[in-house]
Amino acid sequence: MLSYVFEGIGAAQRSLLYGIALFAIIQCILLLTRKRDIRDFKQLIPALICEMLLCIYLVAILKITGIIDRDYAYSFTTSELRSLLIIPFVGASIKMISLNFLLFVPYGFLVHFTFKKLHLNWIKALAIGFCSSLCIELLQTFTGRMTELDDLLINTAGFLAGFLFADAIHKTAHREKRKKGILQLILVPLISATALFLLSFVANGDALQAEEDAYYSGIAGPAGTLEEERASISEMNVYTGNGKYDAKSDTSSHWDVWYEDIGMDISNRSSLYVIDEASDISVEVDPDSTYIEIIYSTPQQFRFYNNREWVMEDIGFLFYCTETGALWYGRSASSFLNYAHYEDEEHPFEMDEQLGEEIQELVSTVEAADIPTPVSDNKT
Repeated sequence: MLSYVFEGIGAAQRSLLYGIALFAIIQCILLLTRKRDIRDFKQLIPALICEMLLCIYLVAILKITGIIDRDYAYSFTTSELRSLLIIPFVGASIKMISLNFLLFVPYGFLVHFTFKKLHLNWIKALAIGFCSSLCIELLQTFTGRMTELDDLLINTAGFLAGFLFADAIHKTAHREKRKKGILQLILVPLISATALFLLSFVANGDALQAEEDAYYSGIAGPAGTLEEERASISEMNVYTGNGKYDAKSDTSSHWDVWYEDIGMDISNRSSLYVIDEASDISVEVDPDSTYIEIIYSTPQQFRFYNNREWVMEDIGFLFYCTETGALWYGRSASSFLNYAHYEDEEHPFEMDEQLGEEIQELVSTVEAADIPTPVSDNKT
């Protein structure tokens, strides 16, 4: 969450000049229309500071929401509006909900002090927060970002909370309203925190994602497991018709990158793999194909979120064909237990071109060697 906070602070800093320019334009318009007298500027300094801060913060919100300062073209698609029909908050990220809420709190706070003389009540504040949030969500349909009912509601709530908190501070400055203001200062954050806490039971997307990440341990898996996998690799050999290449021992090779590429290929296509008992299969290697042999010093376990039925346990050996995606695996090179092959007639398996080129370039200089044939032994 801290990364989002720092990103927001950075957006506010980048909005400084644009916000000041917007503030200057508004002041010029007010002077030209005689809505403001230059002779009153000394008395208006507190109000002018609030107005300038509000302009800067509005620009920051537009930057954070992707409406301005974009480096790609705007486009409109009606499909972005479909999410407005989804039941709000169910399965959403409570982290993002909280951040959106906090994003609009300063906005409501500044609106209260900027337009203090208008004596806005909470109903008018609610209308302002809702309308401005709605405008932002509708503008996002042109940015390629999702327009969400969750954001509309939580942004409005954040705006109202900021407005009421500012109103509470204002009340504490008046003796006759001080007690009410202090009570409001306590209740607004308390109610806001309680509401977000209760929402977390419905908006459980973060918990579901954490559960998914904990389950997923695919080959070259998420951060935190990849380095452990690499450290446990004792051998990584490449076999082609030209010969055998010891990639792990060659400091000039990119064997670690190859391993990650292979893992991503298998993980991303795991739903298209068919897994068979190796003992029932006659294994044939093609001398014109390239095979990568990986031997682990400690047994590994791999699971795939795209294919929950495919679980690879107690793995000490992998034998992978880069052209077909076929994979033999088991406890050791002399005794593998399973065979997985890619099956999708409409979209045939395609080898990673860069991986293939790098391997061919390095293997072309090695001595000829026979491609080993993995041996199935159902007794292990």
